[in-house]
Amino acid sequence: MQTGCIHIDAMNKYVAFLETNASGTGVEAIRKLQHAGYHVLFLTQEIEFYQSLELNPLEVADIVIEVNTNCIGSILNRLANFELHGVVAFDDYRLITAAFVARHLGLPHPSIDGLIHCRFKNLTRQVVSSGNVDYQVCELKAPLDDGTVPYPCVVKPCDDSGSVGVRICQNAEDLHKAVAALKEQRINARGYRLSSQYLIEAFVEGQEYSAELIWNTTSNNWQLLGVTEKHITSGSYAVEVGHDFPVILPEYQEVETTIHGWLNEAGLSHTVAHVEFKLSSHGMALIEINPRPGGDMIHLLCQLSTGIDVVDRYLELLVHGYAGQSNSAKYQAASIRFLVPEAAGIVTLVETPEPGPNIVMSKIKAVPQRIQSVSSSYDRLGFVVAGGISTQAAREAVDTFVQHTRILLEPEGISTLQSQQPEAGWVLLLGNSLKGAKAIRTLGYDVAMIPDEANSLSGEAIKLCRAAFPVKLSNLNAVAQAYDECESLFGPPLTILNFSDAGQLACEWLRDRHGLQGNGVDVAKTIIDKGLMRSVLNQDVHMAVGFVSGTASELLEIAASMLTGHHRYVLKPSDGVGSRDIYFIDGMPALRDALENHSNSDAVWVLEEELPGEEYSVEAVSCDGITRILGITKKYTNHRGVEVGHLYPAPLPEAEQVAIEQTTLKALNLLGVRWGATHTEVMSGSKGVHIIETHLRPGGDEIPELLLLVEEHCQYKLAIEVLISGTLLPTPRHPKGSAAIHFFTHDGDAGYLRSLELTDDLDLFSLELNYKPGDEVPSCSSSFNRIGYVICVSNEDDAFTRCLETAKRLTLSVE
Repeated sequence: MQTGCIHIDAMNKYVAFLETNASGTGVEAIRKLQHAGYHVLFLTQEIEFYQSLELNPLEVADIVIEVNTNCIGSILNRLANFELHGVVAFDDYRLITAAFVARHLGLPHPSIDGLIHCRFKNLTRQVVSSGNVDYQVCELKAPLDDGTVPYPCVVKPCDDSGSVGVRICQNAEDLHKAVAALKEQRINARGYRLSSQYLIEAFVEGQEYSAELIWNTTSNNWQLLGVTEKHITSGSYAVEVGHDFPVILPEYQEVETTIHGWLNEAGLSHTVAHVEFKLSSHGMALIEINPRPGGDMIHLLCQLSTGIDVVDRYLELLVHGYAGQSNSAKYQAASIRFLVPEAAGIVTLVETPEPGPNIVMSKIKAVPQRIQSVSSSYDRLGFVVAGGISTQAAREAVDTFVQHTRILLEPEGISTLQSQQPEAGWVLLLGNSLKGAKAIRTLGYDVAMIPDEANSLSGEAIKLCRAAFPVKLSNLNAVAQAYDECESLFGPPLTILNFSDAGQLACEWLRDRHGLQGNGVDVAKTIIDKGLMRSVLNQDVHMAVGFVSGTASELLEIAASMLTGHHRYVLKPSDGVGSRDIYFIDGMPALRDALENHSNSDAVWVLEEELPGEEYSVEAVSCDGITRILGITKKYTNHRGVEVGHLYPAPLPEAEQVAIEQTTLKALNLLGVRWGATHTEVMSGSKGVHIIETHLRPGGDEIPELLLLVEEHCQYKLAIEVLISGTLLPTPRHPKGSAAIHFFTHDGDAGYLRSLELTDDLDLFSLELNYKPGDEVPSCSSSFNRIGYVICVSNEDDAFTRCLETAKRLTLSVE
């Protein structure tokens, strides 16, 4: 992401996006615009919110601009130098802002009065007099008069989204609880400060539906695409758990006429609309009008059933010159079902069945997920979409999928074991490491875990733990609270371990805080910050590498003198992991292009000279400053610098092996590493051996597994014993044969996986695939979006060749 100096090309057609939604519809729209030749500017003040999304718009947009997206003046200031063709919002909270900005710039926009009337539910009730629902508008600061309220009733905030804060109340006690909850939640999950007004509405008995409409510029009127039937949870919270499209209602003509009347009363035009309503014994009742495409993948159900892409129609209305693609309907009907847990707790496993022939796609959130209550759409765990020759056929396909899905739910905090002092002692493990938990238990110790709530954790790992408290590992206060919970249950731990990137700093901080053996916070900070690490290593002239570090704007000012001649450089985030956002730079134009996609004012980058040679990784364990090398692995990378394979042992001449080991030992000593496992990446070539980076953890990508297959040394167990007993067990190195891993990648454009098959019987040790037919497959830009891997073992040194032979037999079809 780039800040400050943004390279603007006058030949480009720019479209500005103000934030986006979490469902992925906005990312889909960005890709549609890019495919049509537009460059997308993504304006945001919510960098952290998007980092946790699987479909991250920050990684897709052409230019990311950090700005206060609630302030029209600030937005116009940042857009002043761009030749814009449209301003778009998929986020409910910025629809009005986007329209005001577009109007100021003379660009297409919906009717602003209509947006205001629809965005604020109190105004919707006031202007749409035929909505057929009794209501009252209340102020949070005013006393609540529950004597005038008929029950059951519905309490809802006037300006939130996704069923958040909506509660069905059966009596005065429920009503007071619902209003109290609104008072506590003044700022929502998107950082939006909610209105102090709220609605109390009469509860309408009856089935709920939504109508999907687009504005027809030819007839200058609304066009109804169809009606969607909703499936909603019972109880106090109305959470949508499914949709079927289309449903044919006997009252269809009346429905169409009534909805047109509601939209005209609201004054809404020149956009698309998702209108929610109920059919009751008293007629049609308006729930709300959303001036945007329907959420919950309803736009996909429409496209599958009608061939009309609502997202395309939305963009055609808001972006000059955009023309969507023509599609034909693939099915007569389509349905979606959302997976929801039955109660609050920590979801540790979501196991889905093999998709049937009518399943179009499915997507499941990474676990663990902490569910405090099933009260809004944010608490859903995933979804499945199916098509069919009829609405009934589509319904049956998704319902069968859900019925055969297994969800494991652990109570909050305590897992399956008893909370008493373990006999052999216990170990606290930070980060989401199944291998680490297994190694601890194999050595006879119990384990409690503080996993990073942003990443996945298997149900198997949870079962190995006495307790699991998912928190953000970057939040040291939350980590400390989780530690205190564990200590109150089991007493002090024998040691604190970390086998992940996310937990390196928190682990050393906790060790320091509780007087346990470790490397210290300063060492962890030095190793996490690649610029700081490079400064320390450059104290040794033989390891020195030319580099500069700074924010995007700082690099653009100071890098010109470096980027001369024919040398190539490597640009990477100072705290990056997993080969994410690595660029190869051969001049200032390439540097500007790379930084255009990264506009976070706080982001620090490292630009260092590219080193010639072959890349290797060194696995080691240190005990009180004495480091033992366990082995050296050869690394294979693609043209983007993403690791696609490893071979152990690396085929090296003895002299080169010794040089790599000595350089690694010298580097760890300079950095102050004294305890535990390390994974060090090196480049060996014509300029000698240089350190790329090191980590206070075992290697990823199953590298410790390769060592275990060949040498029978477990890096995890050795590191655990070192920190508990202060003893480094013997590790003789007598490699027998070789072991290798090869990763399957998709280098084309992102798409949906249609088929995946292996054509022959294969002689392999392990095969893992992260995607199944129907899943969206991204283009491989980092190690986080590889498709899967194969591990092969050989009595010779040809294990990696066997992996490549296996890869040739894997057939992928991505559309």
